[in-house]
Amino acid sequence: MRSTFAASVTFTEFRSELEKEVSYLNDGATSYRQKTAELSLRVAELVKDVKPFFSLDTALQTVKDFFPKEDLFRLQDVAKMLSVVLNDLLSKATLPDGLKQKLNERRQNRSFKLVLA
Repeated sequence: MRSTFAASVTFTEFRSELEKEVSYLNDGATSYRQKTAELSLRVAELVKDVKPFFSLDTALQTVKDFFPKEDLFRLQDVAKMLSVVLNDLLSKATLPDGLKQKLNERRQNRSFKLVLA
């Protein structure tokens, strides 16, 4: 069923969302999360397709193929980030326009960012 939504999310949109994630995490996240986001973007740029990231299993295998020396926890985190970002984009692509507008308004009204000291 998800393959029918493949046309709803382009690789360019996927890459752009991963770039936003990298940028967001570079502003206060742990170095572990920053590296996870950077590796996720790197894998996506090497694959140049969204299809391997629809399921967590295929995402994990794809990540393992590109970074066989990384530890399993890192590989799982990178695969999860790729899969979650893609599935979030798919979910947004299938939302009714009215709900999209309400979510955008709520997102714009958020004016804080949690910073751990």
